[in-house]
Amino acid sequence: MNRSFEPAPRRMALLAVLALALAACKGDKGDLGPMGSIGATGNDGATGPQGPIGPSGLDGKNSLTLGTTEAPGLNCATGGVKVDFGLDANGNGILEPLEVDPLRTQYLCAGPVGPQGIQGNTGATGATGAPGTNGTNGQDSLTATAAEPAGANCATGGARVDYGLDANGNGVLDAAEVNASLRRFVCNGAQGPQGIQGATGATGAPGTNGTNGTNGTNGQNSLTATAAEPAGANCATGGARVDYGLDANGNGVLDAAEVNASLRRFVCNGAQGPQGIQGNTGATGATGATGAAGTNGTNGTNGQNSLTATAAEAAGANCAAGGARVDYGLDAN
Repeated sequence: MNRSFEPAPRRMALLAVLALALAACKGDKGDLGPMGSIGATGNDGATGPQGPIGPSGLDGKNSLTLGTTEAPGLNCATGGVKVDFGLDANGNGILEPLEVDPLRTQYLCAGPVGPQGIQGNTGATGATGAPGTNGTNGQDSLTATAAEPAGANCATGGARVDYGLDANGNGVLDAAEVNASLRRFVCNGAQGPQGIQGATGATGAPGTNGTNGTNGTNGQNSLTATAAEPAGANCATGGARVDYGLDANGNGVLDAAEVNASLRRFVCNGAQGPQGIQGNTGATGATGATGAAGTNGTNGTNGQNSLTATAAEAAGANCAAGGARVDYGLDAN
């Protein structure tokens, strides 16, 4: 078969014309197409070699505890133990004040006091020893009242109350037995203010002189009397009864008929304290020989003085026009 070929220059020219024709016919660039799906994850790579071991960390600090006695107070009502915690910062094995963590402090408190134990059995009664000589009786405390004229102690008069010990035992407060430092005064009320003067009337004709009127009766004095009060409804442990009244017969003594029962007061002795817990029963000892008569017992303690205190009483429920308040009691100190 025979083939004819175009000369090379002619072929090159045709190719160039074809290329220009194609270039002239090319359209605008199209829009970007949608993204394709993500491909599958590839396999993990091989594990790398282990790195070198790091340097050792610093040693931790030891935790310490310290217990101390806690006195009764706000943290423990009956006392107990205070427990402090902290780290041993200086490594000396002792929890020092600067190492205490106050947020961790705890208190172990003692329980409340238990109830009183059951009373022990009564021990056997020992043999009665020979009685010793009785001690001298203590002196009684006495009170005496007397009328007090108007003066420096009572502007409108009243009553004087004296106290002292019955040194001679005659039951009467003699002048030498009065304790002047305990003397008190119960004064009469002050005189009321003068009334408002009336208007001056017309002068009348002079009348004949009348006979002098009789003198007015003296006002009655206020008296006070005290007496021992046995244990009973008024005073559970006994004490003193204090009576008041006006001296109707003027004899300076508060007689029974002159007592104002509504003013009666009682000064009672304090209640007896509870009996202590009995000790364990002791073994019964052998009866010893009767000893020689004991020496005289010491004198009994003097009885407590009965005291009276007075103070002004403003006008009110107790005294419509005012007056004096009188308080009584035993001089305990």
